[in-house]
Amino acid sequence: MKEHSTNHYDISGLVLRRGQSFSFTVTFNRDYDIEQHQLCIRLAIGSRSMISKKTQIRLLVDGTPSGNGWSARKIPIEDDEIKTKKNNRISVQIDSPSDAIIGKYNVSLYKFKGGTP
Repeated sequence: MKEHSTNHYDISGLVLRRGQSFSFTVTFNRDYDIEQHQLCIRLAIGSRSMISKKTQIRLLVDGTPSGNGWSARKIPIEDDEIKTKKNNRISVQIDSPSDAIIGKYNVSLYKFKGGTP
């Protein structure tokens, strides 16, 4: 069976399928030290998103699955040109559950030292 694809939709912007992983690369304005900093990704739908309503998801970029089926982890950077530059980039893979809410998500990335965001 051929995997479903969203590249034929006539919609501007990124369209993703529930239950499938997606990845992206982030470039910081300074070096990123994985030993000192942790990353948290916040995905939110609507202006009053709430974790309890599953309209807001917070993920540590450490591969640990959340209780709601989402997870985020650091993956190797594919492009050799990017690898040779400063240590200010990171590639992240997000796994979404097959029952994720359908809608337009706002994505935020937070970098912090120790503790929780």
